[in-house]
Amino acid sequence: MSDAKVTPMMQRYLEVKAETPGAILLFRMGDFYE
Repeated sequence: MSDAKVTPMMQRYLEVKAETPGAILLFRMGDFYE
């Protein structure tokens, strides 16, 4: 993925996933989790 196309949410996801590769991450976006 090009850094120019990475959204702030996706950037945060990639950072947290790199720190905890075995975890399942849920991000709340409004009323939904992604």
